[in-house]
Amino acid sequence: MIFFTIQNKDYEFDPNEFYEKHERLLLKVAYDILEDRYLAEDAVNQAFCIVLENMHLIPKNNPYKTRAYIVEICRNEAHDIRKGRTYLNNNSDFIDEIEDVYNKDNMDPLEIIINNQLLSSIVRNVKKLKDIYQQALVMKYFVGLPNKVIAKNLKISEQTLRKRLERGRKTVVSKALSETEESK
Repeated sequence: MIFFTIQNKDYEFDPNEFYEKHERLLLKVAYDILEDRYLAEDAVNQAFCIVLENMHLIPKNNPYKTRAYIVEICRNEAHDIRKGRTYLNNNSDFIDEIEDVYNKDNMDPLEIIINNQLLSSIVRNVKKLKDIYQQALVMKYFVGLPNKVIAKNLKISEQTLRKRLERGRKTVVSKALSETEESK
């Protein structure tokens, strides 16, 4: 939650109240498009950031126009996220290429076996992730891009990226742990 007040020419605007007032509506709009709670939250957060940047465009004393404006921004963000997911689904061979690169190291044979098993487990679990988490993890850990660049490429805030990375890592670790317990 953001704790500051934005001052407009004629009135003070509290982003926290504004967010709390419109959050449920925006979540519903985004969820109807994306059909995923986490993606809908991302769309709402992105829409809210855009609204904060464009405060001067929000009608002052007309709640209907304000609502229409923020709903349209949220709808556009949700559609952008859906387009990104579609692109990733059509280009998912990238992870397979990464796996091939990492399997060709010149190491001790025992290290190769251990690393390949570990890498295979990680890659298998990353492939099972939802697209938004898969994208973030691949760009961060396999490609090695910094958070700022990843966030810019995915058109999300760094805070949203950090949350996606956290959720993705948590899911991969829990699946890997359950795999090792099953193999015992």
